[in-house]
Amino acid sequence: MSKEIERAVIAACLLSAGTAAHALGNAVGHCNKAYEVTITNMTYAQVLSPPLAATHVPSRHLYAVGEPAGEGLAVLAEGGDTSVLTGELEDDPGVCDVQTAADVVPPGASISVIVRGSDRTVLSVATMLVNTNDGFAAADGMPLPRPRGETLRIVPAYDAGSEENDESCLHVPGPACGGEGVSVADGEGFVHVHRGVHGGDGLDPAIHDWRNPVARISARRIR
Repeated sequence: MSKEIERAVIAACLLSAGTAAHALGNAVGHCNKAYEVTITNMTYAQVLSPPLAATHVPSRHLYAVGEPAGEGLAVLAEGGDTSVLTGELEDDPGVCDVQTAADVVPPGASISVIVRGSDRTVLSVATMLVNTNDGFAAADGMPLPRPRGETLRIVPAYDAGSEENDESCLHVPGPACGGEGVSVADGEGFVHVHRGVHGGDGLDPAIHDWRNPVARISARRIR
C-alpha cells in the first residue's frame, strides 16, 4: 500500500470515528437535568462500597448477565474501587455523567449521590458487597424519572465471575477480613446471580450470607 493510500485510509477511519462520537454526543442530549440517586442496603451484615452512579445512552451497559465483566466492573466488584470504571465511562461519548457516593453504606442505611442526565439517557448503579470476593449489587439501564416522579429498582447480588469465591480473608477487603480484595485465581468468567456465602477461610455464612434482594435503588428529578 502506498503512503498516500495509507494516509487516506487513516483519515477515513478518523473521520468515521469522529462522526460516530458526534452522533453519540447528540444521542446523549443536553446533560443539564439533575437527579438524586439513593441506594439503600437491604442486608443485615454486608456493607456496600461507595456506590457509583452513571447516566448514559440506552445502548451502553455496565454489565450483562452471562457475559464477562469488563475491567472496570471487575475492579469494583473485587475491591470496591470505582476509579477504573469511572475512567472508562468518562472516556465514552455515550455517557452523560458519572459520580461515586462519598461513603460506604452499612446494613439498613442509605446514601444519595447527585448525577446529571437528560431525557435521552438512562441510569446505571454499581456497588460492591465488601465482605465477598467479587460480589456486587447493580442496576443497569434504569429509566430516569420526569419532574416530581421517581423510578425504583430492587436488585439482587451478582457475582462478577472475575475472582474465585474462596472466601479467604486474604482476598476479602471488607471489615470482616480486611484483605487485599484480589485473588490470583480466576472466577467463573461471566456475570451471574451470586450464590451467597457458604463458609471459607474467614467468612461465616451465619453472619455474612444474605437472601436476595440486597439493595433498593431509587432516582428522583430534583431540577
